[in-house]
Amino acid sequence: MNKVIYKFPIFPFIVIIVLSSCINNKKGKNNQHSLQNNILDSIVLVNINERSRIELAQLISLIDSCNPSVLAIDVLFLDEKKHAEDSSLIEALKKSKNTVLPYKLDSLNKPIYSLNKFTQNATSQGLLATESDGNLLNRFTPIRKIDGNLHEHFALKILKIWKPDFNLSTGLNQSIPIQFKRTVTEINNLDIVNSESKYFVNELKNKIVLMGYFGPSEEDMYYTSFRLTKQFAIDRPDTYGIVIIANEIATLVANLAD
Repeated sequence: MNKVIYKFPIFPFIVIIVLSSCINNKKGKNNQHSLQNNILDSIVLVNINERSRIELAQLISLIDSCNPSVLAIDVLFLDEKKHAEDSSLIEALKKSKNTVLPYKLDSLNKPIYSLNKFTQNATSQGLLATESDGNLLNRFTPIRKIDGNLHEHFALKILKIWKPDFNLSTGLNQSIPIQFKRTVTEINNLDIVNSESKYFVNELKNKIVLMGYFGPSEEDMYYTSFRLTKQFAIDRPDTYGIVIIANEIATLVANLAD
């Protein structure tokens, strides 16, 4: 009996495989973009202006009464103030839920924390550190190990409270580029003057609230790689620290492990 050998052209199969790969990559990128937009829609920036500690305490209590998912406070409380100021802030932190405070590293990589009387009343603390290539801030390291100690980034600590089962795909000491998506005007933001919480419940309930400075001056403003994709004044910094943190949070969500 003669054997009949069927020969199929390989080219169509290669085309199908390549097309399938392209479609999957496109779906992955679309899904990533959707996740980033969703988390940025869940973030609300609250301007602290030049508030005293008593005024910050009042603001913390007001925000907490609106039941946000997380309240992150981009302020280091390094110095002693008058008893009335410090005690009011301690009481506000003690009563608030899911609060995160930042800390920094000095030139010798030693942590610089807020005073213990404040940190012991916060839910968590995270390392506030952004890296640069040249003159532009553009990267950060979600988890770093220094002298045997683990340091989780401020943005990661915030996400872990918002989503306790958050599983990061990046490795230890792995620096990643910040995916800048939104400016301060493109993120939900509030400049709360003395008022009642009932006016802000809808804006703050179940949100990730980031308290920090974003105007009117250029204090805590930086030159970032954001200016490579959006138009900013050449001779002025472009992005407030609190906005960098918001975009770092969105970047981590884009690096969510399967």
